[in-house]
Amino acid sequence: MQSQGIPADYESLFRAVPDKVMIFDLDGHLLAYRETDKTVLGIPGEELLGRSPFDVLQSSSARQFKRAFGRIRDGSPSERFDFETSVDGQHRVFAIFVRPYENDRFVVFARDITERIRMSRELQEARREAEESSAMKSRFMANVSHEIRTPLNSILGYPNVILESIDEMPRSEIAANLRPILRSGQYLLRMLSDLIDISRSESRDWKIERRPISVADIVQQCAEILRPLSRSRSVNLQISDEASHLEMLADRDRIAQVVINLGSNAIKASRPDQTVQITFGASNRALLIQVKDNGPGIPPEYQKKVFEPLFQLGNYREKVNTGTGLGLTIAKRIIELHDGSLNFESDENGTHFHVALPGIQSDDRQSIPKTGLTARRKFLDWPRRVLIAEDDHFSRILLKRFLEHNDVETICVETGEQAVAHAFEDLDVVLTDMHLPGINGHEVATTLHWLHSLKGLTAPVIAGISGDEIDLEEFPSFDASIPKPFEFGKIFARLETAWDNAGDRALGSGI
Repeated sequence: MQSQGIPADYESLFRAVPDKVMIFDLDGHLLAYRETDKTVLGIPGEELLGRSPFDVLQSSSARQFKRAFGRIRDGSPSERFDFETSVDGQHRVFAIFVRPYENDRFVVFARDITERIRMSRELQEARREAEESSAMKSRFMANVSHEIRTPLNSILGYPNVILESIDEMPRSEIAANLRPILRSGQYLLRMLSDLIDISRSESRDWKIERRPISVADIVQQCAEILRPLSRSRSVNLQISDEASHLEMLADRDRIAQVVINLGSNAIKASRPDQTVQITFGASNRALLIQVKDNGPGIPPEYQKKVFEPLFQLGNYREKVNTGTGLGLTIAKRIIELHDGSLNFESDENGTHFHVALPGIQSDDRQSIPKTGLTARRKFLDWPRRVLIAEDDHFSRILLKRFLEHNDVETICVETGEQAVAHAFEDLDVVLTDMHLPGINGHEVATTLHWLHSLKGLTAPVIAGISGDEIDLEEFPSFDASIPKPFEFGKIFARLETAWDNAGDRALGSGI
């Protein structure tokens, strides 16, 4: 230990202490420090020896030492404070302990607590984040409960109105009372689908099916849905499709879902005669999609919340109801799963969302034939005979009535064994529930393909029915997935796609 007047028998004691150790006289001059402590209070020990920290430290730190020394002189048994300094270019924090030593001196212990403070701050931050997450989940569940109860009022209320006076109620009034039930059911279905998407994306169980697609398909799919909405609200919709000749690797339906969500939000935020612009372009092998409106914009204080679940733009854009409040959260995650970006700017003159999606495959206008919406043979262009294998009575009757209403002949069975028994009848399509008793839907599909292959025949188009989307790569015996609850417009659309994908196989079988 470097010292002036320190008894030798104290040196072993000071060496055993893990903290930095210093001896000061009553005037605050450094008398001794340990040889192993190269720096004292962030200053080389030899530079401070014989000097006072009051003279060499910054004023705030000097005041801390002066105050502690003064209190010790006044009889305080000990003083403690935190001291911040730089050691070898790194910020460090020391806990300083000051005690009297042999009546005419002070002993100062400096304990490095930098890591402890860092860990404490990280713990506090983790606790704060956990509390925020818990509060957000509570708000989320409260909002979901509210969003579910509201449409249930219509679903449960209007049937009572109809049943109470059904005998004397005219058909037009019955229809008027049924429409809110249908709209509310569709709303609940969208919310359920959105909640499932949110859950899957958080659990990393969300699969994006990247396939070569035509940008023109996305443009047309979005236009077909958004133009009726814009007309109903007297909003001008301008769609620029400068990239429609391109093809890319992406999940067409998911990308269309994003554009439709952004476009519908923009339309609903706009006043009559205002314009919504949707632009498809390309740069550096990326598809660029821009959606711009001239609505009231999103206030700055709410812009950080736009991608939070159940944040509804309508709440801040003149109370326009824009849906479940999950669309933008899902949209951002869809784009991120495609390794793209979704951002926006907004002010009082409107909002501008822009999407960047890598994956442009070619700039050859003749590179692939159009598929899907732009080159689809209509499923209903030919007479159809459909086998329905469904053990749930109401689902079976619902499908039967819908198909027969569209001039499709149906055969209905309740079990997988019954479905297989019809294998060699003149069937165009088989709709089979995945969870049939006995032979399940997947086994039905596999068996039908096997039986037809034995005779050198082409199996009919087979669609699986389930409460969730069926992964067609995992279950290749299926040509299409029909989720419950049924959306009848989508049933024909998916069967058309399956029919197109079957191509020559279906035509070659004489279908």
